[in-house]
Amino acid sequence: MKAAAERLKATGAGTDLLEQPVDLRPPEIPQDDTPSEMVRDLVREVVEAAGRGDIGAAGSALTDLAGEAQAAAEADGIPWEQIAPIFFAFVFLANSAAFVYPLLEEALEEDDLDRLPMPSGTARQPRAVVEEVDLKLPPKTMSERVKEEAAKKAEKAEKAEKKDWKKEEEEESKRSA
Repeated sequence: MKAAAERLKATGAGTDLLEQPVDLRPPEIPQDDTPSEMVRDLVREVVEAAGRGDIGAAGSALTDLAGEAQAAAEADGIPWEQIAPIFFAFVFLANSAAFVYPLLEEALEEDDLDRLPMPSGTARQPRAVVEEVDLKLPPKTMSERVKEEAAKKAEKAEKAEKKDWKKEEEEESKRSA
């Protein structure tokens, strides 16, 4: 080592190189963002651009996001922990819309019966005319019939007991008199 230093001094080149300390560690190179971090940053950028109303910037960030998301999926795998809340939010919104839409549709529906054309050849009947309606009850089931018959027999038995009781009271009142 001394011999090399003496040769350098003899040539006159690099004398100040030997006097300065030399760092033998490898240089620190800044790490690039991982694909998943870039996806997260691009999602923020898309949301901010859409919030500002800048559709062009949001669209370009969205296309960048699609490319980075594919790279992140290949490098790190699919980030299900980040996808699941978004998926469930969309499911919740879709189900809420499916629930509310028929209710709103019925509530906002107009009654168009007066505007509908009447078929030709038939006169509109006044509302005062009442149509005959069949008011017959449906046939009874077998269990209902059995219950009714049992109730009738019980009533007859009670009436018979009352008659017997009245006869006995009358006989007793005649005997005592």
